[in-house]
Amino acid sequence: MSNSALQTAREQAAKLRHRLALVREESQETISEGLGAVTQVASGVAFGAAEEKWGQDAIMGASIPLVVGLPAVALAIAGYGGSMRSTMLHIGTAGLTIEGYKWGASMTRDWLASDEAESETP
Repeated sequence: MSNSALQTAREQAAKLRHRLALVREESQETISEGLGAVTQVASGVAFGAAEEKWGQDAIMGASIPLVVGLPAVALAIAGYGGSMRSTMLHIGTAGLTIEGYKWGASMTRDWLASDEAESETP
């Protein structure tokens, strides 16, 4: 094998290694994002089960998703948690999303009730 053919083979091998590294990196990111979504859904299920079992105001009058979610997100944003930081963020986000849903539903019920009361007033 001549030097130029050997050089060409080495260059092609280097390009192939680079492409494989890019594919591996993209795959790892995709897997990580998928696991994050699964973590959020599983957390939502766990929060729902906990609230059903112990009530919506189970921790000193506050809801479980809020009591868990707010500090988890705050600590993750502040850089705490090490290798669990991403997981903390997903769990916290699930809790805060549940609270946002409940607050939105409550505000809408109040708004609809006030509209209904105004329309009934002569």
